[in-house]
Amino acid sequence: MNGHGGYNTKKNDQLMASLKRLLMAAFHAVVTCATNPTLLNKTGPTVYILGLTGIFGWGVRVAIPYVYQSYAAWICRCFQSLGCFLAFELMINWIGIVLVDSSYRVATKPLHEMSAEDNQNSYLSIHNSYGQEAGPHSATDTVLRRRYFTWNYCFRCNLMSPPRAHHCPICNRCILKRDHHCYVAARCIGFRNFRYFAVFIFYAVLATLFSLVHALPYAHYEVIPKVPNYLDILYPITLVRYCLGYVNLNEMILILLGWILLFYLIASLITFQNVYRSIVSGLTIFEIRSTLNVRDNRSISGKLGAVFGQYWWLNFLVPLHQIYPPIDDPLSWPTLSVS
Repeated sequence: MNGHGGYNTKKNDQLMASLKRLLMAAFHAVVTCATNPTLLNKTGPTVYILGLTGIFGWGVRVAIPYVYQSYAAWICRCFQSLGCFLAFELMINWIGIVLVDSSYRVATKPLHEMSAEDNQNSYLSIHNSYGQEAGPHSATDTVLRRRYFTWNYCFRCNLMSPPRAHHCPICNRCILKRDHHCYVAARCIGFRNFRYFAVFIFYAVLATLFSLVHALPYAHYEVIPKVPNYLDILYPITLVRYCLGYVNLNEMILILLGWILLFYLIASLITFQNVYRSIVSGLTIFEIRSTLNVRDNRSISGKLGAVFGQYWWLNFLVPLHQIYPPIDDPLSWPTLSVS
């Protein structure tokens, strides 16, 4: 009997050691992915699609009918339709972020092949762009504008890039009015697709709040009571307990989706704040955080038009990039001033 008990103890020790190595490998993989921009750029869209599909499918088919089971059927169908609408807006604007390119690509000569005439023409184009600015500028302001709003040669793209365009090492392109790189879509957010990103984040906040309202009652009555210990709802404890047989596969997946939903909510709220600041100021996140005092002299309606085009509110129903493009000059930026 003692020998049999010792065998079981040794077997359990070996199992725990294997699980420990598995968790360490998983943790190392997550850290590597999170700290490697290239790898994060490749996995981000897949994780987003899987998370959206799982949360949407489970919410519409299970959580919403469960929450409204004691109400009239039409009420349940209304909330299911709302969930479908939110998922549609998220997906269509995510596709817009991916497909609409904000890069600046113009055939040009390498720097060492540019003649004096090429350089003179480049200077004249820059000088003319300053002359087209709206409103008078002081001498100091003009000097500052010429330092910030100037064309620069990008050695990687092999072209002269306009003001406010920055090279993205991940996309390997110069992006017009580059705001940041979005790993969820594996694309840079810039002049042309910022409108899609803004609408995407708006609906991401609504969708995560909508999902959380319906997920919490279901989790309270159907998931948490079935787990042996409250610690089992914490990852990676959930995964360990699942491997040991204490948590079933369905509960493990639902708990994982719950944590993904919470992460999406926090990330969406933080990003929504940054998007709001960018729109009302007319600036990029880089310009807002920099010490350079850049100002957009337009009204709020003008700044909205610079992002969404005419009838900006229609973009929250259907993408209108081809019909109403952004009302702005992405090369000279005549409405901005620097001090």
